[in-house]
Amino acid sequence: MKEKQALKNSENAQALALDLQQKEQIDAKVNHYKTMLKAYEDLAEVISKKILHYDSIELSQKTLDDIYQKNKLILEKLEIENTIFNKKQFFEMWLKRSADYEQKFSMITKECEEKFEEIEAEAKELALTNIKLKSYMEKYDKEENKEQRIKNEYYLLLKYEITKLKGKGKFEVA
Repeated sequence: MKEKQALKNSENAQALALDLQQKEQIDAKVNHYKTMLKAYEDLAEVISKKILHYDSIELSQKTLDDIYQKNKLILEKLEIENTIFNKKQFFEMWLKRSADYEQKFSMITKECEEKFEEIEAEAKELALTNIKLKSYMEKYDKEENKEQRIKNEYYLLLKYEITKLKGKGKFEVA
């Protein structure tokens, strides 16, 4: 039973670590799809104006080339509208991932702020006999950039290592 819980704790810790590392990717994808959607929407608007231009030509003045160009633009606009629809699906998916990340991050930050000193004190005691834990703590102490994400990751690492070293309990975030 202990081994099963240890395995589950390890899986939970790895999943959480991967989640925290995705911030840059999520932000990049949200930005990518936002920019792409804007460009396609602008292009569709320009094509609509060009179609209106061909519509404004008197029937007696229209050439076969005008009719051809107008229909080609209509088809292009339809393809762009379909692309916009598809890209919006991806954009919304990445927005949801961003919201999920922010929710998880704020939950971890809240717990970290409430329990950081307690967990770090407990880890310091265990580090006296555990070189691996001691090295993690020394590395964090030397870290100059202790932004919230780094602090959260450090807190979760300490919490996981404490759970693992004590061999009891379940690793989870509030």
